[in-house]
Amino acid sequence: MTVRYLVLMAVAVATPSLAQQAPPSVAAGAKARAGLDAILQSDGIFESGNSLEGAYTEGRLYTRPVSTGFPGVCRRDMVAVGYADVKGGQRTYTDMAEMPFGLRAKTEYRIITGEAMISLDRPRDYQPFKGPCTAIDGMARDGWISADSSWTVAYGYNALMIALGTIREGKRAIPGCHDKKGRISRECSGFVSSAFPGDVTDIRQCVSKPPDPCYAFTVGNYWVTIQLEYRPSPRLDVLRSIVIEEDNTIMVQGTP
Repeated sequence: MTVRYLVLMAVAVATPSLAQQAPPSVAAGAKARAGLDAILQSDGIFESGNSLEGAYTEGRLYTRPVSTGFPGVCRRDMVAVGYADVKGGQRTYTDMAEMPFGLRAKTEYRIITGEAMISLDRPRDYQPFKGPCTAIDGMARDGWISADSSWTVAYGYNALMIALGTIREGKRAIPGCHDKKGRISRECSGFVSSAFPGDVTDIRQCVSKPPDPCYAFTVGNYWVTIQLEYRPSPRLDVLRSIVIEEDNTIMVQGTP
């Protein structure tokens, strides 16, 4: 059993845990708040809606983008403060922010290179605020990916690039994606011509028979599920199957 497979299983089943927890204190609260202020960007955004249950509007704050253990994969966190509209009426977003009552948080990732560099070893001298990630626009709405970890983003995007490479080469015809001459079909061309990584907004792991990895993606209007055939190195994984859906309709479902 390889190190990569052991890491895959660990990520899949990992749950947050606190091995040690100090008793609550004013000093601990002050330090945590100071830490939050240190990493948050100065600008915020108010948006109406009910993303937080019961909120009429919410104020969103974003942390400064930082590097991850995977070169080319950046991270930011969003903290939203939910406000209740106690007066009612049509007013501006900030005017509606009257009674804060709750929070929600979300982590997002961004790929800033042609591919996410995969490494199982986290750098010992990890410096989150060093590197190219610190120069990107941390307030930008587009270009960010929802995922449970940078690990999922790096390995999932690697799987996506393997699938795209297989489709574009046409050496292993995929039913629904290629015609008899190996040319890319109309049903598959829209997905293939998407902007990568810009159109990718969600990456998650999906159920598969170990050790073969499986990932699901939102790419523009497409929902894509990719299963690979496991190899000792992730760069050598082989496309086993791909399903491409658009508007809840399966456009492609094939195995090379």
